[in-house]
Amino acid sequence: MNCALVDDERWGVGLARTLLEYGARSATRDRLGFTALHYACVHRRSALVGVFLAADFDVRVADRRGNSSLHYAAATGDCDVTTALLAAYRRHRLPVNAVNRASQTPLEFAYYSGHTDCFQMIRDAQEVDATSSQPPQPQSPVDGYGRGTMRARTSAVSHKGAYRPTSYR
Repeated sequence: MNCALVDDERWGVGLARTLLEYGARSATRDRLGFTALHYACVHRRSALVGVFLAADFDVRVADRRGNSSLHYAAATGDCDVTTALLAAYRRHRLPVNAVNRASQTPLEFAYYSGHTDCFQMIRDAQEVDATSSQPPQPQSPVDGYGRGTMRARTSAVSHKGAYRPTSYR
């Protein structure tokens, strides 16, 4: 985790590669729930983010506040880090609009921080997600408009005689 805190980024990258080569765990967290990838995003270490993504760090991991590494990349406004993370999200076919515990998305982080370039990149990635994915199928006998589906109607009709209410005296 401390590789992102080293002043010389090249030295931090070399240190991270060595640690990963000797089996350092990528899921290690601190008391705030930050992983090494979170720290690399917060401190704008694009080369270090590249090393962690090449080592297949999980980009979906959130800290105690529910913020993913993409939330922090959007908040700092580093386009290189944001681009690398968005490429990892695309590669793993993950949605980029995950919300934290305050119901904020990385897009909102970029917008409220005033980082228009990151805002545009995340918005474009969301549009690609929306066009490439299939619309969700209803999982319940109620469709998206609050009406019962035909399956629910036929099952209700077939069980009509099975229910006999007791008297309410």
